[in-house]
Amino acid sequence: MKKTSGAKSLISKRAAFVVLPLVLALVVLLGIIFFSGSEREVVFKDYGYAFVNTNRLLSIMKVPGAETDISEIVCVLSSDGKAVIGDGSIEYNGEKLSSQLPLFFDNNSYIYIPWEDAVFLEKNLKLRKVEGNAFLIKEAFFGDDYTRRDSGKGLLLLSCTKNLFLALNEFTVTSPGESFTISPMELVLFDSYSMKTASISDTEAIRSSHGITKDSLVSVDGQSYVMNDFLAVLGLTVERDSAVSGLENIDLDDIEESAEAPKPIEDTSLIVPEATYQYFLGNRYDLPENLEVYSLNGAWYQKREELATQIQSGPLYGGEYVYLPADYGFVDTEGKKQYSLPAFSRITKEIGENGEIYAVTSDESVKKLLPRGVLFDGLENFLFTEAVTLSWADMSFELAPFSCVTYDGFDRLDFYDTGEDKSYSYILQTGSVRVTFEDGGGVDVIKRDILTADGEELLVASQPGLYRSFFD
Repeated sequence: MKKTSGAKSLISKRAAFVVLPLVLALVVLLGIIFFSGSEREVVFKDYGYAFVNTNRLLSIMKVPGAETDISEIVCVLSSDGKAVIGDGSIEYNGEKLSSQLPLFFDNNSYIYIPWEDAVFLEKNLKLRKVEGNAFLIKEAFFGDDYTRRDSGKGLLLLSCTKNLFLALNEFTVTSPGESFTISPMELVLFDSYSMKTASISDTEAIRSSHGITKDSLVSVDGQSYVMNDFLAVLGLTVERDSAVSGLENIDLDDIEESAEAPKPIEDTSLIVPEATYQYFLGNRYDLPENLEVYSLNGAWYQKREELATQIQSGPLYGGEYVYLPADYGFVDTEGKKQYSLPAFSRITKEIGENGEIYAVTSDESVKKLLPRGVLFDGLENFLFTEAVTLSWADMSFELAPFSCVTYDGFDRLDFYDTGEDKSYSYILQTGSVRVTFEDGGGVDVIKRDILTADGEELLVASQPGLYRSFFD
């Protein structure tokens, strides 16, 4: 590429929530004394802890870091201590506790839920409502009088605030370049494009933060779900600076009639024979040869060691081909015609003597590409089969054939130059970034306009698969 101008000591004590042997007799309430119409007194047997400030906990979870002292927002609960629970309030030895978070006992072995109606997400992604003011002990709910009320099997998350949850079973999240596991009794905060977690032990917390996208995968008990669908059940979204409503605004009486949970990914197999690589957010990800890929709702996933992981829609670069892991549009900037290429079409990387470049579908249909064409996924990626000039403001770069330019819609520009085999990233404050061919035509990736050879502008379609097939 030629630039032509411009610029522990903490050890968690939590036990496995589902499998820890628990002697129920040691974790029972000693009793409840009703001393007014709206308040009651609960005496606990075990030691534990509770939070006194939910907002402060959320602030701590949002700040980058690992281990932190949270003694200022935690109240230690002693055995035989008394909690006074009223309408929307809870006190312990005169100290007000958070009524939005459960109380934790016996080294995080079980919890007490101090609010009236509790909402859970089950492992099959169905919502479930349970009467609150209850203990959740070893997969069973117990009331204040220690009477077993309901089964607690198959629960995944407890809703605490609009985007803060308590994990009750293990699940895994997989995003490009990262896979992490959420363990039982971890607090999970969905915060825009990230999941932030806190593991609590005594008065210390271990925090972590992981990036997610709407296409990340959530895997539970061998089933995988797309993050966008997963969060939709919780009333959340993966959006930058988006307003989040959450389960607290869902009518609890309608939960039993809520929509069907997302279906797990089903296998629809296709093989990518050669090893490929892809750039996403400036990072390179290598994929092995003979990779099995699967389709669900128009998106494609790779399967490795029984785990399906979504493939981003940017081009996959192989030795002989560039693969298009989504439906792509193709615009002839000279003839102003627009077409679609089906997912996993491949573009020959060998340019013939007369400039021939061919598109080949997965079923081996072959057709020569027209010159000065723009390939795009309708989201953020633009692929150019000829050399182009990338420019904005006083910056200008020469990119080799088959280079890719990506604009995320939030001021981030990435481009991969095949000539240098290198990716670049910029944060921009500009209204226009153009990629143009030597003989005219190209695209403005910010305005999402196709620039024709004679200067006309055509809008980039967000669903290029709806165009007439290039192979017809």
